[in-house]
Amino acid sequence: MDWCTVEWPPRPRPNLNTRRQKQQSGKKAATAGLLGLGMVIILVGVVLGYAVWSKKLTIPATFSDTGELLREFISGQIPVTVTVDGETRYLQIKGKTVQDVLTQQGIKLKPRDQVLPSLSAPVKRNMSIKVIRVEEKEEIKQAAVPFPSKQTPRTRTVISRGGQQLRFTRTMEMTATGYTYTGNNTASGVKPGPGVAAVDPRVIPLGTRLYIDGYGNAVALDTGSLIKGNRIDLFYETEAQAIKWGVRKTKVYVLE
Repeated sequence: MDWCTVEWPPRPRPNLNTRRQKQQSGKKAATAGLLGLGMVIILVGVVLGYAVWSKKLTIPATFSDTGELLREFISGQIPVTVTVDGETRYLQIKGKTVQDVLTQQGIKLKPRDQVLPSLSAPVKRNMSIKVIRVEEKEEIKQAAVPFPSKQTPRTRTVISRGGQQLRFTRTMEMTATGYTYTGNNTASGVKPGPGVAAVDPRVIPLGTRLYIDGYGNAVALDTGSLIKGNRIDLFYETEAQAIKWGVRKTKVYVLE
């Protein structure tokens, strides 16, 4: 006896119509997908073509920017530049504010330093951050202050005063004040008397022979705390004479 295998339960025989319908549906779906993709490609091509034609877009730059944006999106880092202490750093960083960037880079600020933009400014792509160091220095300079005096060139010149010929080397317009004996000797150590003049030794050295218009001959033998620059004090024997002279402008000749 010959045996044959019988499958139980028996499989339903495929319906040819059903198979054909599935194949047709799949073809239609594939065709629709291809048509949709084609429309998208055509639309993108039109947009890009117009942009290129109108010079508002360059293809290489567009793909490059797109790649950079994609990398930034994945890594969470954006490019910024930081300039500090004469150095510019090009960085890819994570951070929400300028303060975050400086903290990540270990940049410490001094009390008077300035940051552009401000520390609280949000970080943006390709932002330029500058740290300006501010230091205070105290500088003391010493400078010589010229005295306001008029001087003639150092040439020997002769003047006639009171019937005498006086040879002098320079003249000065000075403020002259009369004074009398105060009980103290002069800075030269001698007792003051008529013809003694108190001067600023930086302008007229002690021992210099002088002729003062309105007063006469004198010798620079004394000094005074108030006699600075182009000032001179002229000695009188009495207080009345000193008061009569008062304070006046006069010409002083430095004699040979």
